[in-house]
Amino acid sequence: MRTEKLIQKVMDIYTEMYTKSEPSADFNELMKNAEINELGQKVINFNDYILDAKVGDEIIRKHCRWLRKWDKKAIMFEVYLGASPKFKKE
Repeated sequence: MRTEKLIQKVMDIYTEMYTKSEPSADFNELMKNAEINELGQKVINFNDYILDAKVGDEIIRKHCRWLRKWDKKAIMFEVYLGASPKFKKE
């Protein structure tokens, strides 16, 4: 049960990140239309989308505010190393 809630948190973070990225995109549509690779994983061209690093950090902090430290770290690693948009620093 707990894992399902954390996965949903990650999906919520991705959804908000892609909404605020350039160009803006609907993450649910990207997932629905994603190609499947030879390992059975959905492939999203996340490098086509750019998000300011500060905005990305704010989104993660907002969604992880009430989680335990261990859960926050797990979500941060998943988002940063997963399918998040490409971050740019100013």
